[in-house]
Amino acid sequence: MFSPKDKQDKLIRATDLDALSCRDSINKKGHLPVEDPYIAMLVKSYEDNLRWCQGYTGLSAPRTLRNVFGETKQPLINRGTYLRSKVIFEIIHSFIAEFRNESQIISLGSGSDTKLFSILELNHDITVHEYDYPESAKIKKLAILKHDKLRHTLRVEEGEDQTATMPTIQSKKDFEIYEPDLHTRNYHLHGQDLRDVNNLDITGVDTNKPTLVLSECALCYLSAHDYEKVVNFWSTIGHNLTGFLIYEPITLGDSFGEVMLRNLQGRGLHLPTSEAYPTIDSRIKFLTSMGLENLYLTDMGVVGGYEATHAAKNNPWISELEMKRLNGIERIDEHEELALLLRHYCLIYGESKKENQSLSFNSSSGLNPSSNTASGSNAHLKPVFTGISRWDWSRNVKDCSLD
Repeated sequence: MFSPKDKQDKLIRATDLDALSCRDSINKKGHLPVEDPYIAMLVKSYEDNLRWCQGYTGLSAPRTLRNVFGETKQPLINRGTYLRSKVIFEIIHSFIAEFRNESQIISLGSGSDTKLFSILELNHDITVHEYDYPESAKIKKLAILKHDKLRHTLRVEEGEDQTATMPTIQSKKDFEIYEPDLHTRNYHLHGQDLRDVNNLDITGVDTNKPTLVLSECALCYLSAHDYEKVVNFWSTIGHNLTGFLIYEPITLGDSFGEVMLRNLQGRGLHLPTSEAYPTIDSRIKFLTSMGLENLYLTDMGVVGGYEATHAAKNNPWISELEMKRLNGIERIDEHEELALLLRHYCLIYGESKKENQSLSFNSSSGLNPSSNTASGSNAHLKPVFTGISRWDWSRNVKDCSLD
């Protein structure tokens, strides 16, 4: 039976197809400084396996893929996708460099995103965890197992995972019973609902490493209560720095934001947190209420160079030379329209120094009760990510009233 919850989850998963098609577009057009070979592998896995997913058939799946990938993306969409991909990649890379590769990246709602494959290719000593719905994880796992380059990058052959062999999927039943998780030496794919924090599998998570938790348009589909529940879960399991890097829409309470919400609602999608906290200032209050600190926030208009702040002139997110390269590929004429679009997406970084003193980590069996945990008295010894301040952020907790 296809329940209302199943229908809603299918609609949210469909946004991952949209995002993949946008990344595929900028990859093919040459917007990315280095071509991403993994994007085509995920596209192929969707072509092979979407028909097995709940709510799709052998007829509807190809039609959906043709509609999504057959559409030529507007230059505005390509530029926005590029800016998002570029700056998030750079922040992750800077985080890893600051902590000398002894770090951990946890991606919530990772879907078909491939940037962490490229990150692992460049940084062999980090650990990566990706979480998403089981069906989305299965499609990614099948892509990994099918392609030798991905198997090599993720060190599949070095792992002891008995499910790391390419299966034969010939029916919806085969796909339904297929195990979504994959665990290798430094890559872990978890097919789970992010909201179910009481049963979340954290196999392979090292709570002693500096950790960056990434959410790109994932938490925004949760209620404010579930959003807070997920952030609190990841805030309290570690004994080291836990940073959160979040990219998501903001409505700003204006007419453009209202149109954006109506368009999403027309597709059956809702952004509860964006509706409740429509501006960057209100978002700061929401995040600080969860205990996040060292907050840095900006909208993508600043990232794209459409808001001339003093810091932006001295240290822009995108260099003049890079902008010249981009304009050579695809020139933007609708600057006002692009600036308006970008201002309705925000980029957030914040840190948690909370920790759950009743738990410690055992890599073979997960979190277990222990009395030998880090005490609250040394919580102040947790490091901070100093490199985050080198970019131009339009807001932080020091210059925004929290009254």
